[in-house]
Amino acid sequence: MKLKYIPIAFLSATLVACGGGGGGGGPSTPAQVNTAFVLSAKVNGVAVPNFSVSAGEGKVLGLLTGEVVELTASSPYTIVRRDFGKATADVRAETTSNFRAAFNTVDNTTATLVFGINNDPGKVASVTFTIRGTSPNFNPVTPKVGDAFTYAESDKTLAGNTVPFPDINRVVTSLNPAGGWNEDYIDVPRNLVLTKVNLNAEGNRTGYQATANDPTGCKDARYSPSEQLLIFPLQVNTPYQAQWTASCLPNDSQTETLTASVLAYEKVTTRGGVFNALRINQVTKVTNSTNVGLPSRGYEQNVTVWFDPILGRNVKYSGVRTYPGGEPSDKGSFLSETNIELIKTVKN
Repeated sequence: MKLKYIPIAFLSATLVACGGGGGGGGPSTPAQVNTAFVLSAKVNGVAVPNFSVSAGEGKVLGLLTGEVVELTASSPYTIVRRDFGKATADVRAETTSNFRAAFNTVDNTTATLVFGINNDPGKVASVTFTIRGTSPNFNPVTPKVGDAFTYAESDKTLAGNTVPFPDINRVVTSLNPAGGWNEDYIDVPRNLVLTKVNLNAEGNRTGYQATANDPTGCKDARYSPSEQLLIFPLQVNTPYQAQWTASCLPNDSQTETLTASVLAYEKVTTRGGVFNALRINQVTKVTNSTNVGLPSRGYEQNVTVWFDPILGRNVKYSGVRTYPGGEPSDKGSFLSETNIELIKTVKN
């Protein structure tokens, strides 16, 4: 029987199409936004660099409890939704172009404001605040059905070729009684579901079912006990290790071993916002890959991932893949590096 290749993830549950090769969709089309409406932000009176939200966009702004956030718009709006989560909001100013408040919370929480654009009623802009409370630990976050996170990805092969991918929207479709959930990975330009992903209560993959993927890749994968890229509670200067079996049904499997360390809690900026994130180094090794094109059937992935523990999402990723047992001869079909970033967030 021909073995089906099972890629190790480039995110906690990232594009399964990226793992094995140089394929993938064409370049994505940038979203059209109304530049006549732009929100800017200040925190404690200081402008937030590289943060702006146009109509049609949803971005994240990381805060600490007690910080005063001010949002100023270039044209009038109406706040059509406000959800302060577990925080209390001390609103100090609210007009059709300015909102200023201090959010206070003991527990880590998110808050969301959705702005309807008065001169363009069909458009909204949203800001999700991730607010760190006074608790020292970061625990798993359960999303809500309908939460959506859009990622952009760019890879390089061993041959040095850039591999563009379409933007992928990860939409939470259902929750399960054990605390986990399911997501659809949707090719944005084609509005096509590529993969259905199953996650446990910690946000680690337990399986996936590819619906429109690389024909040589695995169509139905399982991870036992799970793909443990995150082990909670997460704390700075805390290492962790894990091992799991990745199986492609009915009977192909490989062993994956992880060594990781939480290095820092720091600000990081992507096109999706300005985040307070944990910087985590993750090294994953495979010694018995199901990919028969690999000499010695082994490869290693060394990545830096920025994980927003309040949003419960990876927001930026930079990874390098090496082949200690020898590089494959078909260098154009195997990855050497990947870069991924969160570009849009919609929170229910």
